[in-house]
Amino acid sequence: MVERLRSLGFERIHEVSFGGKSPDKDYANIRACMWAKQMRDWLESGSIDPEDKKLASDLTGPGFKRRVGGDGTLVVERKDDMSSRGVPSPDDGDALALTFARWVAAPDTRLHRRHKQAGTPETRWMR
Repeated sequence: MVERLRSLGFERIHEVSFGGKSPDKDYANIRACMWAKQMRDWLESGSIDPEDKKLASDLTGPGFKRRVGGDGTLVVERKDDMSSRGVPSPDDGDALALTFARWVAAPDTRLHRRHKQAGTPETRWMR
C-alpha cells in the first residue's frame, strides 16, 4: 500500500510495522500501543457510530495479555489465534488503530482556504 501511494505521488506517508518497537515500554509493540493506549481513550469518549456493528465486533474481538516470563509487556492477540477461536480478523479495527500511529498537525486553515480559492483539489495538502 505504501509503495502504491508513493507511485500516485503522495509524499506524506508513514509506514507502520505493527510488530515494530513501541514508543511506550509497557507495550510489546506498536500494535499493542495503538490499540490499548492511544485508541482506548478516544473510544471511551463515544467516538464511534453505535450502529457500526462490524467495527464494534472488530474492536471487541482481539484479546490482550501480558507476556509471561519476559518483560511483562502487553500484547494484542495474534490474528491466527483469533482465527482458531472462530473470531474474524479485525481489519476495520486495525485500520482505525493505524490512524493513531502518528501525531498529525492540524492543517493551516489559511493555506487550506488559499488552495480552495485557487480551485486546487482539497486533497492537495496530502501531496
